Amino acid sequence: MTAPKPGAVSQWRRSFSEDDIRAFAELSGDKGRHHLERDEKGRLMAHGLLTATLPTKLGGDLHFIAADMTFEFLRPVYAGEELLCRAVVETVKAEPRRWAVSFSFVVTNPKGKKVLTGVTHGVIYRDEARPKKAVEAAVPPAEPVVAPAPAPSRDRKGFMQSAPAARAALVAELSAVLAKAASLSADERAVLAHVLAYAGYAEDGRLRIPSFAVLWGAAQSYVPAVRLEAERVAAAVRVLRRRGVLKAAEDELHREGAHDVSVVLDEAALRRLG
Repeated sequence: MTAPKPGAVSQWRRSFSEDDIRAFAELSGDKGRHHLERDEKGRLMAHGLLTATLPTKLGGDLHFIAADMTFEFLRPVYAGEELLCRAVVETVKAEPRRWAVSFSFVVTNPKGKKVLTGVTHGVIYRDEARPKKAVEAAVPPAEPVVAPAPAPSRDRKGFMQSAPAARAALVAELSAVLAKAASLSADERAVLAHVLAYAGYAEDGRLRIPSFAVLWGAAQSYVPAVRLEAERVAAAVRVLRRRGVLKAAEDELHREGAHDVSVVLDEAALRRLG
C-alpha cells in the first residue's frame, strides 16, 4: 500500500439501532439505565464508546494500529440517528517498515451538530513488512461464511436476552445475500440495506419496520427515511413488494393507499434473489 497523504479525508455514515445499543450493553457490561430505558421523548441513548466505533472503522480500512485515541463527547446520540464520521490525515512520518500517522476526526448528527471529536496516533505497516501469515489472514474468503441465525426463544425473557445476537446473525446472513443479488437495482439495494440496518427483530424471528411510509419520510418513526428522493424510494418499494421481498404484516396493507401497518422482510424471497 502507498503512504497516506496529509490532508487526505475519509468518511462514512451509519446509525445505531436499539438492538445495536442493547447488544453493546451486553458486550461492554455498561448497562446504565439511560442506555436501556427510553427518555421522555421515547429515545434510547447510544453508548459513547459505541459512537466511537465510527472512526475506528475508518482506521481499520487503512490497517491503522492505534497507539492512543482521545475522544471528546459533545452531544448525546440516539438510536436511529444517521451519523457522519469524517477523518483527516494530519501527519505522516516514514519509519523503517512503517509510517507513523496521526488522524483527527469529527462525528456529526443529522442536524450537522458535532457529537464527537478526537485525535489518534499510531502506525500503518508497509505490506512487505507484514508477516506472511498476517497478510493471508487479512484476505477474506471468496464466499463469506455466515452462521445461520438462531431460532428465537419462545418465552419473553429468553427472547429479550437472545434477540440482539439472533438479529445480528440474521442481518449478517441477509447482508451477504444482498451483496450477491445482481438482479436488484441500486435503489432497491439501498432500500433493503436500510431495512436491514433499522428493522426491529420480532418474536417470530422476522425483521420488520413500522410501515412502508417511514421509508420515504411520510410517517414519523425511529426508522429514518432512506437517503433517496421519496419518489425513487416509493418506486423501489413497489418493485420489492411485487417480488415478495417486502410484505405487509397485516392483510389490509395490500389495499391501495394503506401504509400505516407493520411491514416484514421476507427472508426466503430475498435469498432467492441471491
